[in-house]
Amino acid sequence: DCLGDHEITRAESELLSGKIATGTVVTKGMGCDTCQNSGFRGRLPLYEVIEIDPRLEKMLHEGHSEASLMAHVRERAPGILGDGVDKIHLGLTTAQEVARAVHEDAALPMPAAPVSEV
Repeated sequence: DCLGDHEITRAESELLSGKIATGTVVTKGMGCDTCQNSGFRGRLPLYEVIEIDPRLEKMLHEGHSEASLMAHVRERAPGILGDGVDKIHLGLTTAQEVARAVHEDAALPMPAAPVSEV
């Protein structure tokens, strides 16, 4: 009920890896009685689907680095940030929420690699 225009700041653009240019106008909940002045209603997931194509399967079996695996995956899929940017442009979420979710995800510790017994 309280959507209004919001201009993406330089800081927001940087948090979104430049995927939305500074000055781009998007919508944002401004706060009202319906949303209890939060600017939000409900929750919305950000998705990342990674298709295991023949090349990725081969790379996995050959033990390629995580960086090279991710480089291949990013050629074919936008990832969580890309999904979030799409949802910002659709007016479904805000730059701040996408940046928070993406940076929280990046801060999660990676599970330790299994140690093989000798």
